[in-house]
Amino acid sequence: MKTKNLLLVLALFFLLTSPTTAMLTPSGKDWLAVHAGSADCYQPSGILYTDADGISHTGPTGDVANALYVAHLVGKDTVPITSDGKNYNDFKAANGGNDMVITDVG
Repeated sequence: MKTKNLLLVLALFFLLTSPTTAMLTPSGKDWLAVHAGSADCYQPSGILYTDADGISHTGPTGDVANALYVAHLVGKDTVPITSDGKNYNDFKAANGGNDMVITDVG
């Protein structure tokens, strides 16, 4: 029993201390430029978006990406976030089925 507990503790330690690999693919980056940017480019400000609770905001492309990530974390993958009505599931499909991770937006 002690060996099993030790293995569980070591596995948990490994999971908590392992670096998170960014999962943002080139296609995912392009999707963000198109749907969370302007003129197919990332923007430092002025992008309209809605958060997972339906509150409107204006900010940079990074804030839109963050809103998509938060929507996913709270289980609102189908809530429109971008000004053209795209949601987290749309992003994930464009990103090769890969989820966004905190290092992609932080």
